[in-house]
Amino acid sequence: MAILTALSPAILAVAAETAPHAEAAAHGAEPKAGLPQLAVETFAGQLFWLAIAFVLLYVLLAFVVIPRIRNVLETRRSRIAGDLAAAASAKEAADAALKAYDAALNDARTRGRKLGDETRAAVKTETDAARHAAEEKLNADLAAADARIAALKTTAMSNVRTVAAETAAEIVTRLTGETVAANDAGSAVDAALAR
Repeated sequence: MAILTALSPAILAVAAETAPHAEAAAHGAEPKAGLPQLAVETFAGQLFWLAIAFVLLYVLLAFVVIPRIRNVLETRRSRIAGDLAAAASAKEAADAALKAYDAALNDARTRGRKLGDETRAAVKTETDAARHAAEEKLNADLAAADARIAALKTTAMSNVRTVAAETAAEIVTRLTGETVAANDAGSAVDAALAR
Protein backbone atom coordinates (compact mmCIF):
# COMPACT_ATOMS: atom_id res chain seq x y z
CA MET A 1 0.00 0.00 0.00
CA ALA A 2 2.81 2.36 0.82
CA ILE A 3 4.17 1.85 -2.67
CA LEU A 4 0.83 2.80 -4.24
CA THR A 5 0.51 5.99 -2.13
CA ALA A 6 4.06 6.92 -3.03
CA LEU A 7 3.33 6.35 -6.69
CA SER A 8 0.02 8.27 -6.84
CA PRO A 9 1.67 11.69 -7.51
CA ALA A 10 3.70 9.98 -10.23
CA ILE A 11 0.54 8.53 -11.70
CA LEU A 12 -1.09 11.97 -11.81
CA ALA A 13 2.01 13.39 -13.45
CA VAL A 14 1.98 10.69 -16.08
CA ALA A 15 -1.69 11.25 -16.76
CA ALA A 16 -1.05 15.00 -17.14
CA GLU A 17 1.79 14.45 -19.54
CA THR A 18 -0.05 11.93 -21.70
CA ALA A 19 -3.09 14.15 -22.06
CA PRO A 20 -1.49 16.53 -24.58
CA HIS A 21 -0.37 13.63 -26.73
CA ALA A 22 -3.86 12.18 -26.68
CA GLU A 23 -5.31 15.55 -27.73
CA ALA A 24 -2.74 15.92 -30.48
CA ALA A 25 -3.58 12.46 -31.76
CA ALA A 26 -7.27 13.25 -31.64
CA HIS A 27 -6.87 16.51 -33.71
CA GLY A 28 -4.89 14.75 -36.40
CA ALA A 29 -1.42 15.94 -35.47
CA GLU A 30 1.29 13.58 -36.35
CA PRO A 31 3.29 12.05 -33.55
CA LYS A 32 7.02 12.54 -33.45
CA ALA A 33 9.18 10.03 -35.29
CA GLY A 34 11.53 7.74 -33.35
CA LEU A 35 11.31 5.07 -30.72
CA PRO A 36 8.34 5.68 -28.44
CA GLN A 37 10.01 4.10 -25.42
CA LEU A 38 12.81 6.66 -25.62
CA ALA A 39 10.48 9.65 -25.77
CA VAL A 40 11.06 11.79 -22.70
CA GLU A 41 7.40 12.82 -22.61
CA THR A 42 6.30 9.19 -21.89
CA PHE A 43 8.89 8.36 -19.18
CA ALA A 44 6.47 8.95 -16.34
CA GLY A 45 3.90 6.53 -17.79
CA GLN A 46 6.57 3.97 -18.48
CA LEU A 47 7.88 4.28 -14.92
CA PHE A 48 4.34 3.89 -13.60
CA TRP A 49 3.72 0.67 -15.53
CA LEU A 50 7.22 -0.53 -14.66
CA ALA A 51 6.42 -0.06 -10.96
CA ILE A 52 3.10 -1.87 -11.31
CA ALA A 53 4.73 -4.72 -13.27
CA PHE A 54 7.54 -4.92 -10.69
CA VAL A 55 5.09 -5.05 -7.78
CA LEU A 56 2.97 -7.70 -9.52
CA LEU A 57 6.06 -9.71 -10.43
CA TYR A 58 7.37 -9.40 -6.86
CA VAL A 59 4.05 -10.52 -5.39
CA LEU A 60 3.85 -13.41 -7.86
CA LEU A 61 7.41 -14.52 -7.09
CA ALA A 62 7.24 -13.98 -3.33
CA PHE A 63 3.91 -15.64 -2.69
CA VAL A 64 3.53 -18.22 -5.50
CA VAL A 65 6.73 -19.22 -7.29
CA ILE A 66 9.33 -19.11 -4.51
CA PRO A 67 7.16 -21.06 -1.99
CA ARG A 68 6.59 -23.74 -4.63
CA ILE A 69 10.30 -23.92 -5.43
CA ARG A 70 11.10 -23.99 -1.68
CA ASN A 71 8.53 -26.77 -1.22
CA VAL A 72 10.00 -28.77 -4.12
CA LEU A 73 13.54 -28.30 -2.78
CA GLU A 74 12.47 -29.26 0.75
CA THR A 75 10.66 -32.36 -0.58
CA ARG A 76 13.70 -33.28 -2.63
CA ARG A 77 16.04 -32.71 0.34
CA SER A 78 13.87 -34.85 2.63
CA ARG A 79 13.57 -37.58 -0.02
CA ILE A 80 17.36 -37.61 -0.51
CA ALA A 81 17.89 -37.71 3.27
CA GLY A 82 15.39 -40.58 3.55
CA ASP A 83 17.05 -42.44 0.68
CA LEU A 84 20.48 -41.95 2.24
CA ALA A 85 19.18 -43.18 5.59
CA ALA A 86 17.57 -46.20 3.91
CA ALA A 87 20.80 -46.90 2.03
CA ALA A 88 22.82 -46.62 5.24
CA SER A 89 20.49 -49.01 7.08
CA ALA A 90 20.55 -51.40 4.11
CA LYS A 91 24.36 -51.24 4.11
CA GLU A 92 24.43 -51.96 7.85
CA ALA A 93 22.05 -54.88 7.35
CA ALA A 94 24.18 -56.17 4.47
CA ASP A 95 27.35 -55.84 6.57
CA ALA A 96 25.66 -57.68 9.46
CA ALA A 97 24.47 -60.40 7.08
CA LEU A 98 27.98 -60.69 5.63
CA LYS A 99 29.49 -61.01 9.11
CA ALA A 100 26.90 -63.65 10.04
CA TYR A 101 27.60 -65.49 6.78
CA ASP A 102 31.37 -65.40 7.40
CA ALA A 103 30.86 -66.63 10.98
CA ALA A 104 28.58 -69.44 9.80
CA LEU A 105 31.04 -70.36 7.04
CA ASN A 106 33.97 -70.45 9.48
CA ASP A 107 31.88 -72.51 11.93
CA ALA A 108 30.93 -74.92 9.15
CA ARG A 109 34.57 -75.23 8.08
CA THR A 110 35.63 -75.91 11.67
CA ARG A 111 32.90 -78.51 12.13
CA GLY A 112 33.78 -80.04 8.75
CA ARG A 113 37.47 -80.31 9.68
CA LYS A 114 36.58 -81.78 13.08
CA LEU A 115 34.14 -84.24 11.54
CA GLY A 116 36.69 -85.17 8.87
CA ASP A 117 39.39 -85.73 11.50
CA GLU A 118 37.02 -87.84 13.63
CA THR A 119 35.92 -89.86 10.61
CA ARG A 120 39.52 -90.31 9.48
CA ALA A 121 40.52 -91.49 12.96
CA ALA A 122 37.54 -93.87 13.19
CA VAL A 123 38.25 -95.30 9.71
CA LYS A 124 41.95 -95.65 10.57
CA THR A 125 41.08 -97.46 13.81
CA GLU A 126 38.66 -99.77 12.00
CA THR A 127 41.14 -100.34 9.19
CA ASP A 128 43.98 -101.06 11.63
CA ALA A 129 41.78 -103.48 13.57
CA ALA A 130 40.66 -105.20 10.37
CA ARG A 131 44.28 -105.34 9.13
CA HIS A 132 45.49 -106.81 12.46
CA ALA A 133 42.68 -109.35 12.40
CA ALA A 134 43.49 -110.25 8.80
CA GLU A 135 47.23 -110.52 9.60
CA GLU A 136 46.52 -112.73 12.62
CA LYS A 137 44.23 -114.93 10.53
CA LEU A 138 46.80 -115.05 7.74
CA ASN A 139 49.57 -115.88 10.21
CA ALA A 140 47.38 -118.63 11.73
CA ASP A 141 46.58 -119.94 8.23
CA LEU A 142 50.30 -119.83 7.32
CA ALA A 143 51.22 -121.67 10.52
CA ALA A 144 48.54 -124.29 9.82
CA ALA A 145 49.72 -124.60 6.22
CA ASP A 146 53.35 -124.94 7.36
CA ALA A 147 52.30 -127.64 9.84
CA ARG A 148 50.37 -129.47 7.09
CA ILE A 149 53.31 -129.13 4.72
CA ALA A 150 55.71 -130.44 7.38
CA ALA A 151 53.35 -133.34 8.14
CA LEU A 152 52.97 -134.10 4.44
CA LYS A 153 56.73 -133.80 3.99
CA THR A 154 57.33 -136.15 6.91
CA THR A 155 54.74 -138.54 5.56
CA ALA A 156 56.18 -138.24 2.07
CA MET A 157 59.70 -138.76 3.33
CA SER A 158 58.68 -141.80 5.28
CA ASN A 159 56.90 -143.11 2.21
CA VAL A 160 59.90 -142.22 0.04
CA ARG A 161 62.13 -144.33 2.26
CA THR A 162 59.73 -147.24 2.06
CA VAL A 163 59.26 -146.85 -1.70
CA ALA A 164 63.00 -146.35 -2.23
CA ALA A 165 63.77 -149.49 -0.18
CA GLU A 166 61.21 -151.52 -2.14
CA THR A 167 62.43 -150.10 -5.46
CA ALA A 168 66.08 -150.78 -4.56
CA ALA A 169 65.19 -154.35 -3.56
CA GLU A 170 63.29 -154.85 -6.81
CA ILE A 171 66.16 -153.41 -8.89
CA VAL A 172 68.70 -155.66 -7.16
CA THR A 173 66.42 -158.65 -7.69
CA ARG A 174 66.07 -157.99 -11.38
CA LEU A 175 69.66 -157.16 -12.00
CA THR A 176 71.21 -159.91 -9.97
CA GLY A 177 68.39 -162.30 -9.50
CA GLU A 178 68.97 -162.43 -5.75
CA THR A 179 66.30 -161.45 -3.30
CA VAL A 180 67.24 -158.77 -0.83
CA ALA A 181 65.59 -158.51 2.58
CA ALA A 182 63.46 -155.42 3.24
CA ASN A 183 65.60 -154.52 6.25
CA ASP A 184 68.81 -154.66 4.22
CA ALA A 185 67.29 -152.54 1.46
CA GLY A 186 66.01 -150.02 4.12
CA SER A 187 69.48 -149.80 5.69
CA ALA A 188 71.04 -149.14 2.28
CA VAL A 189 68.48 -146.39 1.51
CA ASP A 190 69.05 -144.82 4.97
CA ALA A 191 72.79 -144.79 4.31
CA ALA A 192 72.25 -143.18 0.87
CA LEU A 193 69.88 -140.53 2.31
CA ALA A 194 72.31 -139.71 5.10
CA ARG A 195 75.05 -138.76 2.64
